[in-house]
Amino acid sequence: MSAPPANLALKGFSYDLATMVIAIGHLGGDTRPWLADPHAGVRVCAALAPHLAGNDTAEHVLMELERSPQAFSKSFGDMAPPLQLQSQSLQDLLAGRRAS
Repeated sequence: MSAPPANLALKGFSYDLATMVIAIGHLGGDTRPWLADPHAGVRVCAALAPHLAGNDTAEHVLMELERSPQAFSKSFGDMAPPLQLQSQSLQDLLAGRRAS
């Protein structure tokens, strides 16, 4: 059996990393290191951490998301965004973030 294509493996890794970053943020961990991740989905998941409300870098990442929400969804390729982000629309997530 041959190895999966590199881009497929990277997308799967990014999906798993994004899921872990969401959990880290919800548990109060520091997600700032992932704000500079090359993967758009991972950056957004890091920026949504509650403790980063008001953080300039996180706000910039979320502004990028607002300008191009399709880029976030497409960043996971054929995979859906992490389950934690599927219960609300991106607009609802962003609105809730601003209210906190």
